[in-house]
Amino acid sequence: MSQPVIYRALYAYRNIVSLLPRKTASRLGGAIGKIIYYLNHKKTVQAIARVEKYLGVSHKEAKKIIKKCYWHFGAAATEFARLPKDANHITDFVEQDGAEYVLNPIKEGRGVLLVTAHIGNWEYAASALAHLGVPINGLGADQRDERITQMIADIRTAAGVKPLGKASDLRAVLGALRKGEMIAVPIDQDPKEKGLPSPFLGHIASTPLGVAKLAEKTVHALRRIQF
Repeated sequence: MSQPVIYRALYAYRNIVSLLPRKTASRLGGAIGKIIYYLNHKKTVQAIARVEKYLGVSHKEAKKIIKKCYWHFGAAATEFARLPKDANHITDFVEQDGAEYVLNPIKEGRGVLLVTAHIGNWEYAASALAHLGVPINGLGADQRDERITQMIADIRTAAGVKPLGKASDLRAVLGALRKGEMIAVPIDQDPKEKGLPSPFLGHIASTPLGVAKLAEKTVHALRRIQF
């Protein structure tokens, strides 16, 4: 599928789900994710094999886990698409635990480096922090189509999150931290040979080093928060 077609499809889908009630839109996204599970056979077979190997579960259980993952990502992507509509009352349906560990240093004018992953609805978490008064910057990779990159940036901006760009832009990252802002960095993507081989679920996985090096120079304390 060409990039212009993908962009137009995403643009239309965003407008459609923004007209629906939030829970209905989320269920629609989950259903689409489930359809993609069946259509994307090669990727699902690979994912199921990994879950069997790394979690040590049966083939049947691995299929169930991956199917739920596709459902979840479909729902989460849809919830992100309609964030501009939901952001102003996002704290009504997003619960948090430990946000004081972020709010206190921000109030003191200190920057915060938030190490996160693509778990749950990470976009909801970022928007919820923004609406709690945290000046949060989100890092993200450029898409093949610049219009899609801009669409994602526009949605995040409407949700109260500043789209900062790539994690490799060290000057921008350090500048935000020095201004007493937060940087949210997902670190669960495979950096391959550029990462540090580390134990994960009993196996060796490549772990990004950039955030750890940055934290070594800038972070004064480590805390855990949960959404």
